[in-house]
Order: sequence, then C-alpha cells, then structure tokens
Amino acid sequence: MMLTCTVDASFDPKTTKASGAFVCKQEGKTTEASFAISAQNNHEAEWVALLEALKVAKNLAPSTLLIVMDSSLVVNAIEKRYVKAAGFQKWLATCLEHWDTFPLVFIKWGSPKEMKRADTLAREHLYKQ
Repeated sequence: MMLTCTVDASFDPKTTKASGAFVCKQEGKTTEASFAISAQNNHEAEWVALLEALKVAKNLAPSTLLIVMDSSLVVNAIEKRYVKAAGFQKWLATCLEHWDTFPLVFIKWGSPKEMKRADTLAREHLYKQ
C-alpha cells in the first residue's frame, strides 16, 4: 500500500510561533493533522513537521511511503543524507532513524498546488495560537 504524505510548516518571525501540518493519503483514506511546534525558524519547523509525519506514517504501515515537502533544504538533506548546518544535523539524524524503518520511502519537492492543503492547515493553526 502506497502512502503519500504532504508535509508543511509555518513560522511567524514576529511572534516566533510555529506550526506544522501533514495530509496523508492511502487507498482513499485521508489523515490530516496540524499542531504547534517549538522552533527557532521556518527551517527547523519543517524538520519537526517531517518528524511528526514520519511517526504517524509508521503507524499506518505502508509498503511504500512518498513524502512531499516544499522545503528544498529538508528534501536535499534527506536525499543526500547530509546537511552542512550544524543546527540541523540532529534533526537529520532523528528523521533518518525513522526514515530507515520504512521498506521503501521517497521524498520529493512539492509545488504550491501539491502543498496547498498542508500549507492551509499549518497557516490556520499558526494564526489560531
């Protein structure tokens, strides 16, 4: 069973509040969630959102997982299994621990159209905080 999860985060530098969201679809079923995140910037918020989506995806037990994100930093780091910025290395390591538990997993950069629902959920949650 293929599971596709669109993952996004939102960060407000004025209030330093952040939120994340994901939309996971598998065989006609959709699982959505949005949540508050403790993060220093949008990049860190994207890492946290990915980690939360990976945890939920694990419980759905897909044979194949596709993660779609609009954070090129996170997508490239996962693909290369490397990130230069020291502040993100712990996030990469933690995400890869979860990543490596899936039988087959992919990540790709998502267009604004693909990201629309996850982006909306993250922004709505951010402004409700």
